[in-house]
Amino acid sequence: AKSLFESKSRQKYNLLFQLLLPIVVHFSKAFEYFYRLQLLSFNPRISMSYNNTTSSGTPTGVHSFGTASRAFIWAAFFAIMCISIVGNSLVIWVIVAHTKMRIITNFFLLNLSISDLMVVTLQVVPNVIYTLEQNWKFGLFYCRVSNFMTTFSISLSVFTFMAIAIERYVVIMHPLRPRPKRLAIIASIAFIWAFSMVTAAPPAIFSELQVNEKMFTNCNIAAKVFVAYNYVLMTLQYLVPVIVVGIAYIIIGIRLWTQQPIGEQTQAQEETIVLMMITVVVIFALCWLPYQISFFFSNNSAALFIALYFLAICSTWPNPFIYCKMNNK
Repeated sequence: AKSLFESKSRQKYNLLFQLLLPIVVHFSKAFEYFYRLQLLSFNPRISMSYNNTTSSGTPTGVHSFGTASRAFIWAAFFAIMCISIVGNSLVIWVIVAHTKMRIITNFFLLNLSISDLMVVTLQVVPNVIYTLEQNWKFGLFYCRVSNFMTTFSISLSVFTFMAIAIERYVVIMHPLRPRPKRLAIIASIAFIWAFSMVTAAPPAIFSELQVNEKMFTNCNIAAKVFVAYNYVLMTLQYLVPVIVVGIAYIIIGIRLWTQQPIGEQTQAQEETIVLMMITVVVIFALCWLPYQISFFFSNNSAALFIALYFLAICSTWPNPFIYCKMNNK
């Protein structure tokens, strides 16, 4: 009986851990977007140097990187890229190649791993070069592709978090209801991809190359659509997900914590679960918070920007290890 109780308790708290992870990631990325938008509204000239989540950009401060600095920067980013690519690729392989791993939650985790792979494979290299050179050298076509992929990958993650929240809500609040069929989950993921593409379409259409006073080229969205699009994007990537995910997880949390287990939860188990939760929160806070705060300041140097961007990109590699911890199979 004790073993059965401990097993049920572990399942309960592991489920709560799974619920906490996506909401932490979503809020960290959503706050990043919100801070950038607020900063832009107070300092319009930033739109020429760093164009929110829909544009590649460079900081307003000018910095010359030496050979040694460049080598160190590239080595650091390359290491993170390798770890992230290997880890997320393994997640994809495990889920795709093993039939027993093809459960609903893992399909969504597969989507998140694909999103992380998009970030490290399509965004890191051009953004690092752009920051080091402070000059866009990839032409108009890839300017539009880069801005599209930035918005698309963020939307893909955010909408997947919403889908996970809704799926978890249905499973926990209505346990007797039949689980969704695999075809329905695949259809929902296809819809997430399609809607993310629609959301990211304006950067692909309206991005343009702009030459600044130093005769350097910037890759930005056209000013005529920039402000309006940012408010639409803030609604889709921030306000709606916050409301949906927040309400779903609050209701789920109340349900989980008010359901009394059979027996008494041991102190050691509680401490272990709390420690795991704190670890997840600290990892994402350390990765994203400094980068988010930096957008309150308009004169960040390129050196500071590249350091904070590196720290933010570091958030892509722990996810596969966290997924392994969450999944008991």
